[in-house]
Amino acid sequence: MSLRRKTLITIGLTIISLIAILYAASRIILLGSFAALEEQYTRHNVEQALNALFDDFSALDTIAFDWAAWDDTYVFIEDANEDYIQSNLVDETFVDLRLNFMLFINSSGQIVFDKGFDLHNEGEIPVPQSLQEHLTDNALLLRHPDTESSIAGIVLLPEGPILVASRPILTSVEEGPVRGTLIMGRYLDSAEIDRLADIVHLSLTVHRFDDASMPLDFQAVRSSLSEEGPIIVRSLSEESIAGYALIEDIYGKPSLVLRADRPRDIYKQGQAGISYFMLSLLSVGLVFGVVSLLHLDKHILSRLARLSRSVSDIGTSGDLSARITMPGRDELSNLAGAINGMLEELEQSEEALRESEERFRSLSASAPVGIFLTDAEGQCIYANARLQAIYGLTLDETLGHGWGQAIHPDDREAVLEEVSKMTSESREFSRELRILTPWAELHWVHVV
Repeated sequence: MSLRRKTLITIGLTIISLIAILYAASRIILLGSFAALEEQYTRHNVEQALNALFDDFSALDTIAFDWAAWDDTYVFIEDANEDYIQSNLVDETFVDLRLNFMLFINSSGQIVFDKGFDLHNEGEIPVPQSLQEHLTDNALLLRHPDTESSIAGIVLLPEGPILVASRPILTSVEEGPVRGTLIMGRYLDSAEIDRLADIVHLSLTVHRFDDASMPLDFQAVRSSLSEEGPIIVRSLSEESIAGYALIEDIYGKPSLVLRADRPRDIYKQGQAGISYFMLSLLSVGLVFGVVSLLHLDKHILSRLARLSRSVSDIGTSGDLSARITMPGRDELSNLAGAINGMLEELEQSEEALRESEERFRSLSASAPVGIFLTDAEGQCIYANARLQAIYGLTLDETLGHGWGQAIHPDDREAVLEEVSKMTSESREFSRELRILTPWAELHWVHVV
């Protein structure tokens, strides 16, 4: 694999790894922050919905107080005069106050007057009989120990949940003694839920806490809702998120579960932001990779390839006088200079070796003794004229053969073994031995 390809792969893998790490980190950090912000915003929406409901409690309690602390009501609870009924307890009153029923109960627990009203059809209806179970002796709605006592909240009836407000009947200056109780109520039906949803601009859904057929998402959070954790936020899908709140009745028991859901705009915005960030990072990475590769190719890779070709050409031609040209003042220029210095030393060494060989051949040719060279396997690679005369062989016959072939057969094995041992121990070999010429002439020689 070429250095250019390795560099390209390295840069590519580095950029891809960096983008993968940044993508994972951004999803954990940034998207986690968006999810936390989304949860916080959803929780705030649930609190807004609860505040709107509690404002209804407060408004209903204020209306009940205005009617209960009134001299006309204080007199009516005693004599039940018809004028009070004809003047005040007409249908328009229920429509204006958005009431479904009113009950006037004296201090003995007897109902002096009650009336139910259907706000949708704008007609009179009976007061729900199931409400009587909450009006027994010593009932919470009738228990007003002092003039400042008030009760407002949710009461669960078989017909559905209702908003109730109970106030003691007093004079207009809020003095007693307490002559009875005024109870006002409004059904918390789908129309009322829709009205609250319009106020807070949210999608609201309410189910009874004890409803066994409530949707699965309500069932999933019901067991987790408590007084310590009255609000829970859960994502319904990739498109929407919901917050759930527990609502207690006037007795402090779980009565309703309210859900406020909204689109996951914040989370989607976070996902889109991360996608744009990754695309921008990828574009920058590609530009960086191309620029880096072009820079490396121009200043390093192409020069390194040229240096490699120059060295290869010198090696192929064997011309040690050739030199490498590499302009610049960087490491590659220094390397080219070092190679040129090495070539110069090799050229000088080769010249010195050639001169040494020429001197050796000149001396050995005129030497009165036989001189020969062998390779590592003991094959003869050079023999002077005197050795050829001693062996009785020509130069061609001498070269490529083992020098020990001319030794007398009786001496050959011992001599060759001794030579091998001396060579392995790097010691000098010196011995007199017998040789046989091709014509079976016997000569004694001294081999060193």
